[in-house]
Amino acid sequence: MSQNQAIAKHLKAGKSLTPLQALAKFNTWSLSSRIADLNREGMGIKMKLVEKNGKRFGMYFIPK
Repeated sequence: MSQNQAIAKHLKAGKSLTPLQALAKFNTWSLSSRIADLNREGMGIKMKLVEKNGKRFGMYFIPK
């Protein structure tokens, strides 16, 4: 299974995904590129900025 397929399956299961989670689960450093690939295929993935411990990062999800 490719990184794109694995990420798509994760998001379609109703789960969200952050860059750190993507690195740990799918061994990808470039989550934004994978998300762009999936959105070009019509997945409709959205991103929400999250702040935790003074750090800001994107959390990706498929809206319900």
